Amino acid sequence: MTFSHTFVVPSHNQAKFLPATLDALLGQREPSQIVVSEDYSTDESPQIAAAYAARYPDRIRVTRPPEHKGMFPNWNWGVGLAETEWVSIMGADDVALPDFTRIMREGAAKSARAAVVCADWDFIDGDGKLLSHEKVLTLADVTRPPHTFYQLLRANKIHPAAHAFRLDVWKKVGGFPERMFFYGDWAFWLSLTPLGDFVHMRRTIARYRINYRPGLEIARMNQTLQDEIVVRLDLIPRVARQFPNVTQWRLNRSEEHTSELQSRFGISYAVFCLKK
Repeated sequence: MTFSHTFVVPSHNQAKFLPATLDALLGQREPSQIVVSEDYSTDESPQIAAAYAARYPDRIRVTRPPEHKGMFPNWNWGVGLAETEWVSIMGADDVALPDFTRIMREGAAKSARAAVVCADWDFIDGDGKLLSHEKVLTLADVTRPPHTFYQLLRANKIHPAAHAFRLDVWKKVGGFPERMFFYGDWAFWLSLTPLGDFVHMRRTIARYRINYRPGLEIARMNQTLQDEIVVRLDLIPRVARQFPNVTQWRLNRSEEHTSELQSRFGISYAVFCLKK
């Protein structure tokens, strides 16, 4: 089967970086479709996206949800318009390297049951300066269930700028969980773990931009901790029930980590759920 692929670019107030993101996607050595999901930006992002779509009508489609969505609802809106077998999310401030699509195609070919393909990435700053190379050394080339599940219990090992997933498995699990603030990608990968193999390509395929919004991590700390507790106390047990012989000690370690978070930061999962 011919490999078909779409980049979904969730766009919100990243006008400074959006041209570099789109230029990199257009410059892929193996072309992909591009869907820009414009989430009511108040800067020049809508005009930039529209200009690119007008220039490359066969490659770029710009869409806007009926109202401002926020992070993961906007991801889902864009993915819902993809018509290819494989999809990657690419942030409007990140940059795909020229062989991204080719490496994802080669990864998908490594397993007939591949549901996710991931790879390595670089960190860059707001000026595009290389900060570090990041490589995931603990992932096998091909991981099969239930080990797909086990490898994600402690932390997310699939980067938001260096992956591809099959569109049909996205549909099967209902997309990215929209009630999450920032860990919806981790929750999504966990939901996919019973549905196929995870392939890791030991190649760098993207550059992920950090360190250009001072104080962002501190401002998001409470929400990310809330997300982690939801993942560990709600999602992980639900996914575990899909595996008939899940190894209990691995789940116990995950629960112990959640207890540590709750005791250190005083976050109540029950109260958080009531707020939802």
